[in-house]
Amino acid sequence: MSEKSVSGHGFRQRRSTDIPGADKKDRGRRQRSAVAPDDPAPGRIVCRHLEIDSISGKDTDVAATPHLARSAGQYFVPTIYLHPEHGGREGLAHDSLNSNNVLLFCHQLLRLRAWNRFVLLDDQDWPRTGCQHSAARTLTPKLGHDLIAEAAYDVCPVKILLASTYELGHQPLHVASPAAAMREAGHDVRAVDLSIDRLTRNDLDWSDGLAFSVPMHTAMRLAVQAARRVKSSYPDLPVCAYGLYAGFGPPSGESPIDQTISGEYQSGLLRWAGDIDRDQRSPSGKLELGRTAFRTPIRTGLPSLDRYAHLQVGDDYRKVGYVEASHGCRHRCRHCPIPAVYEGRIRIVEESSVLQDIDQLVEMGARHVTFGDADFLNAPAHSMRVARAVHARHPDLTFDITTKVELIVRHAPLWSELAGSGLLFVVSAFETTNNQILALLDKGHTRADEEAAIEILRAQRIEIRPTWLPFTPWASLDDLRDIVRFLEHHDLAGNVDPVQLTIRLLIPKGSLLLEVPDLVPYLDAYDQEKLGWRWHSADPGVDAVQARLSQRYEQGVVNGLNERELYAILVGEIMESPEYPVSVAGGRPRLTEPWFC
Repeated sequence: MSEKSVSGHGFRQRRSTDIPGADKKDRGRRQRSAVAPDDPAPGRIVCRHLEIDSISGKDTDVAATPHLARSAGQYFVPTIYLHPEHGGREGLAHDSLNSNNVLLFCHQLLRLRAWNRFVLLDDQDWPRTGCQHSAARTLTPKLGHDLIAEAAYDVCPVKILLASTYELGHQPLHVASPAAAMREAGHDVRAVDLSIDRLTRNDLDWSDGLAFSVPMHTAMRLAVQAARRVKSSYPDLPVCAYGLYAGFGPPSGESPIDQTISGEYQSGLLRWAGDIDRDQRSPSGKLELGRTAFRTPIRTGLPSLDRYAHLQVGDDYRKVGYVEASHGCRHRCRHCPIPAVYEGRIRIVEESSVLQDIDQLVEMGARHVTFGDADFLNAPAHSMRVARAVHARHPDLTFDITTKVELIVRHAPLWSELAGSGLLFVVSAFETTNNQILALLDKGHTRADEEAAIEILRAQRIEIRPTWLPFTPWASLDDLRDIVRFLEHHDLAGNVDPVQLTIRLLIPKGSLLLEVPDLVPYLDAYDQEKLGWRWHSADPGVDAVQARLSQRYEQGVVNGLNERELYAILVGEIMESPEYPVSVAGGRPRLTEPWFC
């Protein structure tokens, strides 16, 4: 999934963040005293029998194992075993655990009051080399020895405020999901969606740390603005941004955000919360790509589904839930931010977690579910298992997915079953009908593939909702008009949100497009406020048309025009004929807030 610039329009009207001008709060951090390893007190966990060496090439005995588990990133421990002889009530074993689960396990022992000692047993199956730390340190387990260190680790809950600024009109999954992990780890969590509600003084007075979910470019820009206002009154409050766009913000010295966590952020968020507990500040700018066991999201505390986008089919409006069965993407489309973070990797969300989340969304009134995966068919076997299981549990539930044109064509045999399981429509990034521009974007498809995808889906009575990127440095006025004619020929005017005809290419820092020589003549300065590179078209007339389309669209929204009227105005501008005949079919399934892909 890629997000594109919409020149500030096309989004629901939002309230500004309400942060009163208050004096700095006395945070009153917790005072802790050392506890001797031989005399553990309730509420302490004593660690034994773990060996790590070769940190930055120097042999080191690591005393605080859980702290290491939190800071070392992803590595695998074959067994974590609470041994009765070390004070535990019973033996517990967990296999193939990553650093996130090590931390959760520690907290579970504390909460279960299973005494205070546990043993991490080394094994010949340990990987010889752990993961790369953000500081390029390699952690290597030292094999063949036994006890080397003991230490006490104080697990103390902190109060974390998770905030979403914008998730495309959906109840924010990327607040609900980390809320589950943090609560399981023993922390207190509140959630706020700033696209609907205000960030209040009470929220900030209560919290020990504020974390913004930023799965989109728009979300990151709004988070930076909100964080600046927060820091003006709460300068010592730790502020974090996590999610796909966390790494695309302002430079650390100029940002009001103290810590950023990109990719699979859950482990990093838990470590960040732990750093608050210990009055420590981690260096900003972390990328997490380790595999994580996701808990069922906790959606309590978020606004109800009726306050978010609905599915509209004719005059019928249905509440919509939002889930993801995978993260990342196998593909490397150059204009998409995902390859810059995941580098062609995907991470699967466990089927049970997805199904349990859908169960609770149905209980909340959802009659339709959006699978927000960057590409639902990145892992087709997993996705099909999820779709079958959802249909078996909720036969009347409908859903929509996003996938690439090339995968629609490649997986043609799957669409009949998906249609029978309740699939209503597919969002697919067509972008343009110009094959040369498609090649520059490395989209992996052609105009002919777009036409084939339409036929394949319509043969199964599945609607396709193509998304477009009409304005790139290489686009001409003829390219814009060809998109309009393409929509006419394939009866797709009713399947396209009018704002799609105004969208301009977004180039964030780190974009793969910056490696394309053909872009260089049109690239201008980097805009720190917009968090993207400015560029101009080869034909200045194209930039002028884009500006007029944006203005016409914004004015039409203010004047309360419907989708058909907006589409007709924009097409008339593109075709240079206000009376240009437009036929827009009604009644086709759509979400009431546009989905940009």
